Amino acid sequence: MGKSQLMSIEEDFFCLVEFDPRCVNRRMNKHWKGLRDNCGKVYSGAWHMAYSRPYFDSPNYKMIHARFVDNLSWCDTETKIGHQVTAERRDYIDALYHSIKEKGFIRGQEELMVDNHDYIRVHIGPSGEIIHAKEGNHRLSIAKILDIERVIGRIYIRHDSFVRNKRKPNGNYLDV
Repeated sequence: MGKSQLMSIEEDFFCLVEFDPRCVNRRMNKHWKGLRDNCGKVYSGAWHMAYSRPYFDSPNYKMIHARFVDNLSWCDTETKIGHQVTAERRDYIDALYHSIKEKGFIRGQEELMVDNHDYIRVHIGPSGEIIHAKEGNHRLSIAKILDIERVIGRIYIRHDSFVRNKRKPNGNYLDV
C-alpha cells in the first residue's frame, strides 16, 4: 500500500452532492486526521481503504438499527451496543428519526441543522464512491434504515484518481 501524498488542485471544494445513502459502504476511522488537517485537498494512494472500515460496523449504525428496526427501548439498545446515550442525545435521535421519516431527508433535516456545515460529510474515492467522513452519522444511518434514495452531503476530500479523470461522484452535484 503506497503512502498517500497531498496534492494541490483548483476545484470547487466543499460543494454539496446528492447521493444514494444505500451505496455508502465505507466510513473513515476516527484515527485518520485527514479530514481535520486537510479539508479541501486531494490525496493519492490507498487512504480510502487503509483508513476506513465497513459502514455497517459503525456503532452509530448499530445503535440506530437496534432502536428503530429492532424496536428496542433505549435501555435495551444501550445494553446491546455496550454504551450509554445521554437523555438529550436520545431525544435528538428520536426527533431526527421521526422528522426524516415523516418529511423526508432533504426537507426533514433542515429544522434540526445547526448551520450550513451540518451536512453529512463525505470523501470521494478513486472511482467516485462516496465514503462517509464521520459527520452526519445519525442522519446517514437513519436514511439507510428508512431506505431513502437521495440525501445531501458536503464533499471534503477527493481522491487524486477521481480528480485527474474528471469523474463525477456517484451522486449529483447540487447548486445550493
